[in-house]
Amino acid sequence: ANSNSEEARKRFEDRYEQNVKDLQKSKEDFQKKRSEEMNPDECVADFDLRFAEKIRGIREKLQSLTREDPVNERIEELRRELMTCSELLNQSVHFLNSYTIMQGQFLITQVQDEISSTQQNLAPRKKFAFSKRAAKKENTNNNLEVKQEEKSQLVLEGIRDQAGGTFYKTALDMRGVSSYQLQNLENCEIVISATLNAIHMVGLKHCHVFVGAVSGAAHITDCTDCVINVACHQLRIHQTYRCQFYVFVATGPIVENVSELGFGPYRFKYPNMEEHFESCGFKGENQYDQVQDFK
Repeated sequence: ANSNSEEARKRFEDRYEQNVKDLQKSKEDFQKKRSEEMNPDECVADFDLRFAEKIRGIREKLQSLTREDPVNERIEELRRELMTCSELLNQSVHFLNSYTIMQGQFLITQVQDEISSTQQNLAPRKKFAFSKRAAKKENTNNNLEVKQEEKSQLVLEGIRDQAGGTFYKTALDMRGVSSYQLQNLENCEIVISATLNAIHMVGLKHCHVFVGAVSGAAHITDCTDCVINVACHQLRIHQTYRCQFYVFVATGPIVENVSELGFGPYRFKYPNMEEHFESCGFKGENQYDQVQDFK
C-alpha cells in the first residue's frame, strides 16, 4: 500500500511539473509569436502616441495649477508622472532611432524645467536670513530635485569619446545589458560577441565594428568611413557616408540621407553565434541587398 501511495504521489508530482513546463512554454511561444507579428513601425507609432499623451497630460495639469491648490503636493505628483515618461522611453530604446530618443530626452528635460518654474512661481521657498537650519533644509530639497532629474535622464550603457582604442565585450561582460551605444569614436575597433535588444552607433569615424545578434534594431547615425558588421531584425542608417556594411538583416536595410555605402552578407564569426541567432529568432533569407532608400 505504501508503495502504491508513493508511486501515485510521484506520478502526481511529475504531471504537475510537466504542466508547469507546458504552461511556461505556451506563454513563451505566445510572446514570441506576438513579437514576430508586430510591425516595428506600429511599435514606433504606439510609442509616439503614448508618450505624447503622457506629456500633454502633465502639461495640462501643470497649467491648471493655482496658488489655492496644494502646489508642492501636486508638483511631486507631476514629477512622478514624468518619471513614467522616462521609463517608457527607456523600455522603447530597442526599436526607436537615435533622433527619437534624443527628442524624447529633450522633451523630458523641458517639462522638468516647466515644473520647476511653475513651483517657483506658485510656491516660492521662503528665505530665512542667517538660518543654518533653513539653509540646510533648502540644500536638501535642492539635492532631492537634482537626484529626481538625474534619475529621469535616459542613460544607455556604452563606449563613448574614445580615439585609437580596441574594445572587446563578451556575453559575460554584457550580462544584463539590453541596449548599448557606441558614440563619438575615431579609429577604434569594437567587438561585441553577445546578444542585445538594440545597438546605437552615433558619430563613428574610421572604425571597425563587429556586433553579434541584435533581437531588435541597429541604428546608425552620422558615421563616416567605417566597416560595420551586425546581425539584426532591422537596420536603420541615417546621415552616414562612405561606410561598408556586412550584415544579416531580417528586413531590408532602411537608409536616409546617405551616400557611398556598400552592403554584403554578415562576416563576423564568434562563439555561440548559432545559439544567439536562434534566440533572436533569425530565420529565412538574409535581406542585406534589399535596401530601402527613404530620401
